[in-house]
Amino acid sequence: MKNNLKAKIIDIRKKNFSYLKMLKYDLLNLKDIGIKKVILKRKFEIGIIIFILILGILLVPKFSYKSKESILESFRKGLIEENYKTLSNIIRINDKKAKVEELEPIIKYYRDNEEDIDSVINELKANNNSNKFYIESKSGFLKEEYYIDLETVAITFQTDVKGIELNIDGIKKVIEDNITIDLIPGKYECSYELKTDYGNINETVNFTAMDDGKVNINVPAIFITLYSNFDDAKVFINNKDTLKKVNDIKNFGPIPENKNVSIYIEREFPWGSLKSESVNIKNENYIKLDINMVNDKLTDEVNKSVYSFYDSSFQALNERNSELISNATEDAKNKMYEYINEKALLFSNNYEITDLNVEIEKSDFKYEDNKYRASLVTNISYSIYKKLFPFLKTANNGVFLLSLEYNNNEGFYVYDIQKIEVLD
Repeated sequence: MKNNLKAKIIDIRKKNFSYLKMLKYDLLNLKDIGIKKVILKRKFEIGIIIFILILGILLVPKFSYKSKESILESFRKGLIEENYKTLSNIIRINDKKAKVEELEPIIKYYRDNEEDIDSVINELKANNNSNKFYIESKSGFLKEEYYIDLETVAITFQTDVKGIELNIDGIKKVIEDNITIDLIPGKYECSYELKTDYGNINETVNFTAMDDGKVNINVPAIFITLYSNFDDAKVFINNKDTLKKVNDIKNFGPIPENKNVSIYIEREFPWGSLKSESVNIKNENYIKLDINMVNDKLTDEVNKSVYSFYDSSFQALNERNSELISNATEDAKNKMYEYINEKALLFSNNYEITDLNVEIEKSDFKYEDNKYRASLVTNISYSIYKKLFPFLKTANNGVFLLSLEYNNNEGFYVYDIQKIEVLD
């Protein structure tokens, strides 16, 4: 039986050799015979050759043996030469074949840290691992096949500004507080965008991720708290009404830093609409904006009330009736009457204003307890005389501090008066 099998094998070999010899002859005389005739005549032999070639292409990688030493050498050369294809053939990421584009971060890291390559190789030789690199093996066609498994690292991105959109390696994530992303170890540059009502913030962040860790994203934006002498004033940012009052602006934002964002406040007064100064928001978290409530119309109203008060006071003195004093409380009327009035023994006195000056620059205007108040320094010159002797006049001068309050229906009125003694 053995002899019969051996004879058959020898016969097959002879036939195959004969077929190949005839195919070789036809190929050498292809020009004379013609391609079409050769293909038709030798299609079996050509089919066998094509089959053997395809089978060889498919089986060569299976038969190629990747030893530990050869893998480490390829790994070292791949890192040094930045050969993405070589590295993708020997590296698996979390036990999945690495894609060429995935290896960019690790190559960037060793490009800047080439001196670390040998230490990684030595650790892998000695311990089969180095940080996130591990030497692993699997059963091959003939022997164990070695490869390098690369574990990802968990990176937590933290920010104190909610709502930023992070873009890293094409992965987009919105961060409200913090977010953890698994990344291939290496060197990264990520970008982020924060959209605000006062301009968008676009920045990049560079970081290295060779171990699990955290990346703090410091967004150049601030949150402001606003103070003012008028908490109910409207707030305008970049000349646009925020629809908020001063007392609403507490930790308000985010607002981009250093982007010429301006802020001012505005309020309606009985004597007109008034604004604070406009300031640029830079990097100050606390901003004080006050409104000067004094304008020309207010000054006119105050002067009108003061002149009316003094004119009526001197009329009341001449007619001996304090009730004729206008724009004043009863207490203020009585005080004014007593300050000016001089008792006469024989003939009654007459009083005449010769000069009156309201010193606005020395005055104080306030808004307190939901009321507009003013403290005014007034300087009055007046004469006292008898009707029978009008040419005999006594000149007098008085400095008075008037306290005024605004009444929505009647304007300013005097609710207190104090005489200021002036030293000569």
